[in-house]
Amino acid sequence: MLASITLLKSSHLPPVTIKSHELNNDLIQIVVKGAVHKTGNYEVKRGATIQDVLNLAQPLEQADLNKLKLAAKLRNHQTITVQERRKITVHITGAVTEPTSLSVEQGMMVKELAPLLSFLPEADSEKLNRKRKLKDGETISVPAKKTNRKKIASKSPNKIKEIK
Repeated sequence: MLASITLLKSSHLPPVTIKSHELNNDLIQIVVKGAVHKTGNYEVKRGATIQDVLNLAQPLEQADLNKLKLAAKLRNHQTITVQERRKITVHITGAVTEPTSLSVEQGMMVKELAPLLSFLPEADSEKLNRKRKLKDGETISVPAKKTNRKKIASKSPNKIKEIK
């Protein structure tokens, strides 16, 4: 595909011919917007990836890069929109030192709450070891451990003793 362009500046000068392979086809235009420090137009080498242009645009701390295929090659005139990670609120009650409300990232699992909480000695924090996503506005109640109290019947069927 060798096309050529002939430029005639004036009738006194000889024509100048530029072959298309000499034009700068190595650069492509990309637009980056959303949760980045430097939104705008970027000119990058053909074959560059989304990660390459994001390195230039500098994603914000709250940018959600999980939704982007960072290794994907860019196309000329492509627009990359970087979304912010969405926050949800969960309420914590039960066997914790202080009931509270937490703002956490959407998609966080119940089991990821444990390091964020301060438990009472009787708390059964193992009950938080669940692989399910938290829901916005949800209340998580940390249960207390069940005591080892056994009820046994004494000689008289009407009397019950508690043994710890």
